[in-house]
Amino acid sequence: MNLSFLEDSINNILTYSDRGMPPLEDDNSLLRVLEKLLVWACGLLKNLAKSEDNAKLICKTEIPVCLLDNIRNSTTPPNLWTNNSLEEFSLFVILNLAQWSGSKEALLSAGAADVIKPIVAEGYLQGLAVTMATALLRQPIAK
Repeated sequence: MNLSFLEDSINNILTYSDRGMPPLEDDNSLLRVLEKLLVWACGLLKNLAKSEDNAKLICKTEIPVCLLDNIRNSTTPPNLWTNNSLEEFSLFVILNLAQWSGSKEALLSAGAADVIKPIVAEGYLQGLAVTMATALLRQPIAK
């Protein structure tokens, strides 16, 4: 990260490839490594959010907003999301967070219902996950 503060190195860092290939074609380029790390982190969060205590902690961060941004800013239509993609993992983290009253409030505050609502029409697994998450978000928050 420190190298990214050097203005002259910004373009070189992200386009670095040890094979001399364009960064999008090289699975080992920094850009592709960062992509894999982001997907991995969302996959980890999906599993960790199955615990109510973890869900509460996760929702005390900006992670819910980032998850919603992953979905909102995706250029891939939901019916074309690949298995274990960033978008799919983000959706399933939201689904897992929606089941806990301690994290549901953070999702609602972040606008989760509006972000995921359009996906219902897609059907497939994503539509089912959104239907379930929407139903959970609509349930009253237990005090």
